[in-house]
Amino acid sequence: MLPDVTVVIPTKNRRALFRRALGTALGQRRVTVEVIAVDGGSEDNMAEDARQLAHLGVRVIRHDQSPGLSAARNAGIAEARAPWIAFLDDDDMWAPDKLATQLERVERARSDGSRPEWVCDRALVAYRVWRSMSSAAVDLEGAWRGITDRYVEDANRLGVRTDPAAYYRYRAFRSLHSGRHHEAAEAYRRLAELNSSRKSSALAVAAHRAGSPLLSVLSWRDRRRVPQAIRN
Repeated sequence: MLPDVTVVIPTKNRRALFRRALGTALGQRRVTVEVIAVDGGSEDNMAEDARQLAHLGVRVIRHDQSPGLSAARNAGIAEARAPWIAFLDDDDMWAPDKLATQLERVERARSDGSRPEWVCDRALVAYRVWRSMSSAAVDLEGAWRGITDRYVEDANRLGVRTDPAAYYRYRAFRSLHSGRHHEAAEAYRRLAELNSSRKSSALAVAAHRAGSPLLSVLSWRDRRRVPQAIRN
């Protein structure tokens, strides 16, 4: 019997992180998964750890040296057996219902003729934020628009729509947590323009004030939506 989803995890020399990510992939509920770990020449016995879990559907593709992220993912795709493929970075984690929720949204859209969306309304993914990532978040909007522009024809053909409002809410949330209040204010301003929302306009003003109690309230409220298993 074929698995529902093939999970591809590229990794190199991050054994502890890989094991935690792998655990969240194998812990998915209501779906069957196979995991393909693409090892870019690790020297920390990561591959051996993965091979010991072969009975759970874990396979390893090993390279003598790192082939790069795109090539590693392509190597995993080439070996995938499931009709769906999901990419999981070795420093990310999934909520237990992540894959099932996505598949259910797709199946519901197929059955009732609705248009599947690119965003779910719950926190299903957690990723680690490193100090070196602070500058990488600056062009998040450019990356998002690059993806949507590149696949606009496929999206139209499949009836998939993007949700810019969800993107701006996400960007505001990440900016607040990183202390980048001006970026959060800009995200709320764009959200206000998109929805003609007075609430978003008020949040844009509040985000400019680093000491505003509202920021703590928003942070606490959104944090509660993150599953306990991946909250810390």
